[in-house]
Amino acid sequence: MAAEHRELLARGVFEFNLVAQDLGSFGLDRGRFELPRLLRELLRVEGEFWIRLLYIHPDRFQEEVLEIMREDGRLVPYLDLPFQHASAGILRAMGRRGDGEGYLALLDRIRTAVPDAVIRSTFLVGFPAEGPEEFEELLRFQRRAELDWLGVFCYSPEEGTAAERFPLTVAAKEAHRRMRVLEQTQIPITESRLDRFVGRRLRVLVEEPVEGEALSLARGYLQAPEVDGLVVLRGGGRSGGDVLPCRVVRRNGFDLEAE
Repeated sequence: MAAEHRELLARGVFEFNLVAQDLGSFGLDRGRFELPRLLRELLRVEGEFWIRLLYIHPDRFQEEVLEIMREDGRLVPYLDLPFQHASAGILRAMGRRGDGEGYLALLDRIRTAVPDAVIRSTFLVGFPAEGPEEFEELLRFQRRAELDWLGVFCYSPEEGTAAERFPLTVAAKEAHRRMRVLEQTQIPITESRLDRFVGRRLRVLVEEPVEGEALSLARGYLQAPEVDGLVVLRGGGRSGGDVLPCRVVRRNGFDLEAE
């Protein structure tokens, strides 16, 4: 993988997104957790780049990753941890071991070790046996977790999974209502989390100039491609792929404006 990394770097690639259903399971086919070893191998490559980690199962999060983030800023402090739910009963039915309190403790350890960490997650509503109490537990967890970014999805049976055999107990209309509640609850949380970047300097990767205007669309480490907001960069003469420092001057919805 390091050889491919060097080849892409030589071709001008700046951001490397490691994507898997669960990066924390890397190496388990050989009987051991090897994500930290992989990251250290990639970071031995000389040059300027970002490595972003997308999708680490929270039950298999290896906290050595946080040490590596502190050691080398090229491993950006952005983590996508798909918690899915906070109810222990629902999580067990999903085949997971975690619970809301354990996940809150993990978030606290991450933010203590890496104060600038940005955390994205996903929630699943309407899972069989998710009653009003389980949904309220998820809603309380959301408020306490103060996640930077959140995606919410409605459950649908997936062929070949254990849950496929469970009777559907949440009507589609109710599942969508719960999804909307979580989405609306998240708006002020994400806005508040973004506000901490106003007035700060950020390094950004320009995606593209805005045609006909002295503006460019860019992303900082806090924004994964295509799923999070953007940095609207004032000033012309920028090209896609440029990497440069800027100062954030304001937040506009889920985007930041910078100069």
